[in-house]
Amino acid sequence: MPSDNRTGLHVGNFGLGGYGRGTPGNMRSLGALMKENNHTYIDILKMDIEGFEWSFLEKEDALLERVGVFLVEVHRASISSSSSAPKGPMRSTHAAFHRSSREPCIRGVVPIGSDSKVALTEGHKYGCGIHMIKSSPIVYSFGSNKNTEFEIDVLNLRSDANVWIYELDPARMPSDKRTGLHVGNFGLGGYGRGTPGNMRSLGALMKENNHTYIDILKIDIEGFEWSWLEKEDALLERVGVFLVEVHSILASISSRAPKGPMRSTHAPFIEAVEKRDLRLYHQEINAGSHKCCSEYAFIQKNTSMWDSKTKFQFLSLL
Repeated sequence: MPSDNRTGLHVGNFGLGGYGRGTPGNMRSLGALMKENNHTYIDILKMDIEGFEWSFLEKEDALLERVGVFLVEVHRASISSSSSAPKGPMRSTHAAFHRSSREPCIRGVVPIGSDSKVALTEGHKYGCGIHMIKSSPIVYSFGSNKNTEFEIDVLNLRSDANVWIYELDPARMPSDKRTGLHVGNFGLGGYGRGTPGNMRSLGALMKENNHTYIDILKIDIEGFEWSWLEKEDALLERVGVFLVEVHSILASISSRAPKGPMRSTHAPFIEAVEKRDLRLYHQEINAGSHKCCSEYAFIQKNTSMWDSKTKFQFLSLL
């Protein structure tokens, strides 16, 4: 037991458990402790209980919906008697724990693109489980600037993928014509009168291509991602993985973007994306322009269901 008695610390001689008969008297479930303390939520839950986290997860995983941040040391499942822990050759894996605790990416985070100077200064893109995508992956990439490292690496990972590259500036159009790449001189926009003729909304491009969903959507459009999100965030329900560079400099062009002292924060963007049931699984500040932008990667909250069933049920866009 810790001896520190400073203000703000509350120490109890209890272990996490007490889920059945025969447990010691000083074992308590998390729910019981929260009730005793009159707490309806926990901002930060830290757990290091030598393998018994598996039993907790089996009995009280529903309470994680009331937890803001969950910090846990996961032990080899072989030391646990929990039925949720993997057995046999898989006893050393933590994947089952991640899946139960709603970890957004259990299929493996992989960098897409090379470690070129451009990638190192402007930020990497990170995919999740590209090798496991059902059917031939449909990929949309907005903002190329003649650089096709991302798109080529997608094809290297999945040779059956089809990648649509859209670039607004004709001088920055990529020249690579290999199989699987489809290049269009369009920018993401076109939401009102007076917009250039080569601007298209995402919905319009999907309709033109006869697509009802997108497996991977990559957007790098120099601040205009705010305007796009404001107009077409509902389409994120049709996107499996969303990779985006979020800018601060041009954030003021959107009514959704923060103003004043908070203009550099990306929190409203992340919150708007997560309202569409995507979850953040990776982020990286741009090394070359850290005050400008950051790379974010999101994936569907229920990835397996979306990829195996939901995406095939979307109706055509009107």
